[in-house]
Amino acid sequence: MTSITENLERVRLQIAQTAAKSGVQFDEIELVAISKTHDAVKVREAIEAEQRLFGEKSGAGGASKDSGIAVKLAMAFRWTPPEK
Repeated sequence: MTSITENLERVRLQIAQTAAKSGVQFDEIELVAISKTHDAVKVREAIEAEQRLFGEKSGAGGASKDSGIAVKLAMAFRWTPPEK
């Protein structure tokens, strides 16, 4: 089975290659990891692999996964309220 770290490396490489072909700078692109269906172990692995932007239905959704990563998640999640 492929690890979260390996998946992130593969996706980042694909993004970099596509960006280069499109004339877009890699650092202009943000990869949003969807953590909704993943447990705290996988979310922690993503954070350790330097993933910093996560998608959740609500801003506090990830923090309830595991109190051991709640502080890291609070720093890692960037949440924007839905438009009205």
